[in-house]
Amino acid sequence: RTGTERKPYMIRIAICDDDTKQLHDIKSMCERCLRNHTEEIRYTLYDSSFLLSEELERGRVFDIFLLDIYMPGISGLDIAAEIRRKKLHGEIIFLTSSDEFAIEAFSLQTIHYLIKPIKEKELDIALGRAFEKIKTDRETRIVFKTSGGGLQIEDIDNISFIESRGHILTVYLKDGSFITTRRTLAGLQKMLDEIMPHQFISPGKGYIVNQKAIHIIKPGHIEIKGHIIPIAQRKFRKLQENYFNFMLQKGIGGRQV
Repeated sequence: RTGTERKPYMIRIAICDDDTKQLHDIKSMCERCLRNHTEEIRYTLYDSSFLLSEELERGRVFDIFLLDIYMPGISGLDIAAEIRRKKLHGEIIFLTSSDEFAIEAFSLQTIHYLIKPIKEKELDIALGRAFEKIKTDRETRIVFKTSGGGLQIEDIDNISFIESRGHILTVYLKDGSFITTRRTLAGLQKMLDEIMPHQFISPGKGYIVNQKAIHIIKPGHIEIKGHIIPIAQRKFRKLQENYFNFMLQKGIGGRQV
């Protein structure tokens, strides 16, 4: 079946440390910390940062990364920067023998920074934070099955608008890129409403618009980053009213021309 699916189904954890003994010790601690979780958890261990970097380059996806900072060739900070540069989803926990890089680490949106030797209680807290963040994020994410046969995970706030041509949808994202997927517009609208009620509206046939992305709204059209989206004449007043109510409720500044 093509189209979109809701949340991923398991927690995928990557552990990277060039010390093989510590690598397996960390995995064992993780297993003890997470023994009461109901999710399926899959661990992948890397004793080389080069191997992990190559896997990421090939499109490997993880939910949690536990990264040693001091590794030959490519450091844990380098791996984290690569994850953020590629805009990969994944919570990062650093493992290190020094607090020397703490400021740089947290600039990479790190969940936690643990000093070796790792205390199991501290690891438990860090993993708890990561799981909570994953749970929150997954509630607002959609996995798109792209026309090219791949999968692309997007937070709904990254969606600007969707245009329908038959059963082919083009999903325009905030960064100017887009996804094509085979799905009915009505089906996607229903899914978006389930995740975030009232955020996405239909200004006319063939379009869904994220109200957070609207830049200008006029009687005949909506503008989003240079894209002109037509508004059905009979819908304008109601749409305008809904838009201002939504923006006020969310505390977001809007603009009318």
